[in-house]
Amino acid sequence: MAYLLRSIRQNTIRKNMYRYLFMVIGAAVFLDLFSVAFHRLNVGQYEMAMAQVQSLNQFYVSLEEANHNLSTYVRSGEDELFQGFCIAVEEAKQCLEGLGEHAVSQAFVRDVQDVREMLYSYAEISAGIKAQYIENRKEEFTSKLLAQMLQSYEQSQEIFEQIDQEFKNLHVSLLGFASERMQILRQKKLRYQIEFAAAILLLTVLSIAKGRRLADKIADPIQKLTEAAAEIRDGDMAQYTAVDIPEADSQELSVLIAVFNKMLDKIQEQFRATTEAAEAKAELHVKELENLKITNQLRSSELKVLQMQMNPHFLFNTLNMIAKTAYLGDVQETVFLLQKTAELLRYSLDYMGKSVTLARELEILDCYICLQEKRFGDRIEFEFDLDERFHHIQIPCLILQPLVENAVSHGVGMYQSGGRILIRTRYQESEGMGILSVIDNGVGLESEKLEQERKRLGEGWNAEEGIGLGNVYMRLDNVFHDEMKIELYSEPGQETEVRILLPVKEEETEHVSGDYCR
Repeated sequence: MAYLLRSIRQNTIRKNMYRYLFMVIGAAVFLDLFSVAFHRLNVGQYEMAMAQVQSLNQFYVSLEEANHNLSTYVRSGEDELFQGFCIAVEEAKQCLEGLGEHAVSQAFVRDVQDVREMLYSYAEISAGIKAQYIENRKEEFTSKLLAQMLQSYEQSQEIFEQIDQEFKNLHVSLLGFASERMQILRQKKLRYQIEFAAAILLLTVLSIAKGRRLADKIADPIQKLTEAAAEIRDGDMAQYTAVDIPEADSQELSVLIAVFNKMLDKIQEQFRATTEAAEAKAELHVKELENLKITNQLRSSELKVLQMQMNPHFLFNTLNMIAKTAYLGDVQETVFLLQKTAELLRYSLDYMGKSVTLARELEILDCYICLQEKRFGDRIEFEFDLDERFHHIQIPCLILQPLVENAVSHGVGMYQSGGRILIRTRYQESEGMGILSVIDNGVGLESEKLEQERKRLGEGWNAEEGIGLGNVYMRLDNVFHDEMKIELYSEPGQETEVRILLPVKEEETEHVSGDYCR
């Protein structure tokens, strides 16, 4: 199922609909943009020709105005008229520049250039008339000077007539060009209208075909699933096979088909499992009762065995020490050792399967330490650092002795002097936890070994761990379960600490059942 979802993750009904919508909108936008571009391109060319006609007309208007101002100036000599002449000539020049921006034909370009040259000559001659007028004002006005000025004016009028003739030729050329552009525009418009209509028709056909295909891809699988569901409803569930539908093109339909078949498989599997379970129910019930009894018996026996375990080496060493003391004739010391050993053994037998207070456990631990002090003498120093505020809590018996025994055997037992074992209790009132610690200054554990022991603590111990830390862990776990912890710390060559964290409640029961459940 996960593979199916990954393989079609990008193909959904919504995305197919979006693709169809974008295709239609995109085609429509393309046709619209194409139509606008066609209009701007062809109409722009016609507008360019008409703009040139307008520039040519404006040129002639400016030229007429300039010639009128020049004629009036020759008669009156007013400077304002000549200034108006100059302004009109400049406007005419600008109109000629506009005509030269778009070439209609090579002949048209040459004619425009000729008119430009004649306009410059016309302006120069007119400037000469202005200069002659200024000269006449300085000197006495004579017939000779008047004749020169009139001659210049006649030259300017001749040029004006030539420009006027060229204007007519240019005007005819521009009108012909505009008419030609309009004819071409009409032909292209007709052709593009036909092509545009064909494109719209093609787009409509493709859209209908694509929409029909998309609708079929959505409706057909749903229809087949509906028919299959109706057959399953009316038929035999156990005999029905998976629905065979070709792979759909969308994520939703593919998932729907796969889930439908998966659901059918699970229902059939559950149907078979329910049938088999019903047939075996009575037999399984009897076996479960028998297994439960056996399990309880094994559990009780296992815990009793764990409780009764005591290190045989310790007993052997203790009895050997008592025998040597008796052999040496130290009656008082022998009696003391026998009393402590008997008290320790009696405690182990009397409280088997029972709980004791932490205070009582510490008292009996003192008996054990007395025996060890007699054995090791000054080689090992035992110390107590106790916080008695939580010593009323109930714990399984013989919890601390295995920890002290481990500290002796694996920590400081080989020391000839300077060995130290600290038994410490602390109460964390804010957290409601009591802490029991056994600390020795022995050889410690290497980091790799320490991690192995911690891992075993994290994973839990079993009954095969013997009478050491595994024994303690299992008996505490049967009483406190997940509320207790055992932590292990060690520095090679410095010290090792075993720390037990127990929950402290306001009310503690007086007794723990045989399996140490409180």
